[in-house]
Amino acid sequence: MPIIKGLEWTFDTVAVQYEKLRPAYVAELYEDIFRYKQLDQTSHAMEVGIGGGQATLPILKTGCKVTAVEYGENFSQLCRRKFREFPGFSVVTSRFEDFAGESASCDLIYSASAFHWVPEEIGYPKVLDLLKSGGVFARFAGLWISVINFTTGRAVLRRKNIPPFWELIPIIW
Repeated sequence: MPIIKGLEWTFDTVAVQYEKLRPAYVAELYEDIFRYKQLDQTSHAMEVGIGGGQATLPILKTGCKVTAVEYGENFSQLCRRKFREFPGFSVVTSRFEDFAGESASCDLIYSASAFHWVPEEIGYPKVLDLLKSGGVFARFAGLWISVINFTTGRAVLRRKNIPPFWELIPIIW
């Protein structure tokens, strides 16, 4: 269940300011994700809650197709403009829980500071349904990163303390 139910729409009212003020994520984050899942031109990634697109560019630079599912119309329009140079990029304006995607179609599903808005009892089963066999789900927010490989049933939770220190905590999923 979302932490502050009913307020998720408020971010879209300040989409331009949010995009300018929200920091990007560190390169080590993407190195960790790419260690779990190699992406190339044949891959399909899905971003849940793209917001201002702070986590999107490193994924797009792999050459893969990226479909963003974003609840806010203003964020959707902003990111369509921001990533217009990438032909494999698209945005669907929808709540993730209402999105009707093709089963087993994604190599990577990731969410940066947004998945907490999705009800867990809907979000996690939907992620499992959308992932291909061997696919990976990466959920991260602020300083916390959780990379889940549903094939092996293992998750790694990492906490960035002082650059470049990372703490690994294996979690059975």
